[in-house]
Parts: sequence; structure tokens; C-alpha cells
Amino acid sequence: MTEDRAPLSDEALEDIAYLSRSRNRVEILEAVVSRPRSPREIAEATGSARSTLERILGELEERGWAERTPEGKYEGTAAGEFVVDEFTPLVDAMEALRNLGDTVSWLPRDELSISISHFSDAVVRRPDDPAEVLDYMIDLLRATDNFRSISHLIPPESPANAIHDEVAAGRMTMDYVITEDVIRFLSSHPERRERWVQTINAGADLWAWEDPIPCNLWIFDDTVWIKKSRPGSIQEAYAVPISSDD
Repeated sequence: MTEDRAPLSDEALEDIAYLSRSRNRVEILEAVVSRPRSPREIAEATGSARSTLERILGELEERGWAERTPEGKYEGTAAGEFVVDEFTPLVDAMEALRNLGDTVSWLPRDELSISISHFSDAVVRRPDDPAEVLDYMIDLLRATDNFRSISHLIPPESPANAIHDEVAAGRMTMDYVITEDVIRFLSSHPERRERWVQTINAGADLWAWEDPIPCNLWIFDDTVWIKKSRPGSIQEAYAVPISSDD
């Protein structure tokens, strides 16, 4: 326990444990909070057996999270709505941490303005062949209307070609932020420099950032990639990304 925090409430922990021990309890509470429902409608929405449903509805009433209406339906109380609003992100956060494993350390915690719960659908791609990542990235680029990125990594050759082709054909817009180190690297390689000049002339926006970039981020419309790299590194952007559509 930290010095500036009051002791954890046993009652509050019991409320959390009550929900976390049973998927049925969570689903039934979510069902009645979403809108008033009859017992039959709740059973259809959750797949709960009648005896289980009756027991849990009684428990939710006792806790003040649900109430029976004069029409015989059940609806969530204000307290029940708050419980769902707070508990669901916690479950999503725990799912995200399980999905991410040790890759959670790639996220820039100090700069992260969203909860870890937003990563509950994240997938850590671990291909046997790094080329598989590039193939998947190219497929995403071919299907993307708006591509955005902020990274201190060198864009690999094949995705850079795909970016050029999509922008030049007018099928994709691009906003790309890279470090000055990457700009210098590209400038020292004539073929790469020329391709990026052509991409910019075709309408892409390329920006140089003076300060360190804490997280390598690629956004393909609604799909987000995050990739690990060493601080200050400008190596080729191969290897394992985190992918999320949330």
C-alpha cells in the first residue's frame, strides 16, 4: 500500500470478485443496463438457464445494480450503469495485457493518451519469415485510402515502392513523419531519395521531426501497427508488429 492511498475496501473488492467469478453475471448485468428487458429477453440475449437467471437477477437487485419495473421487466440502475462502464474496460485491459505479453513494453506509456483496454483486440504477429510481415504490410497499403505514420525506422524497399505506386496512382493519401536521421540516410542513397521525391511530388506529405520519436506507428485507415525498435535506431522496419483495429 502506498503512503498516500487509503486501504483497499474489502466490500469493493468483493463487488469486483462477484462479477469476475461469473461470465453470466457480467452478461446479465450488461443486458439489463443496455435497455429494460423481460426475463425471457434476458435469457435469449445471454443464454442463461432460468434458475441461473432468477438467482442472478435477485442478486443484482440486492446490490442495487438492477431493479424490476412495474411492467415486469428488469433494467439497470444508475449504479449498475456505472459498474458496467468501469468494469468492462478493466476486463478489456486484462485481455489486452494477455494478448500483448512482453510487447506491452513497446507502448510509450508516458505519451499514451488512451487506456490499455483499447488494445484488447491487438494481435502480435510473430512470423517465421520477416518477409511475411512485408507482404502483409504491402497488402494493407494496396487496400488503404489514407496512410499515416510516425517512425524513426527506415521504410523498407518493397513497402516504399508500394507507397509510391499507390500515391502516384491517386489511390492513397499519405502523411509520414520521420526523424532527421532517417532523412539524412535517405538523402545519402540516391535511388531511395529519388523515389521519395517522386512520392512527395505526387502529393504525399513527408515531415521531419527533430526530437526523438518514442513509438513507431503506422496507421492503415482503421488498422494500427506498432513496432519495437532500439532507441535512436534507424534500422529497416522488419520484424514483429502489434496490429489493432480498435
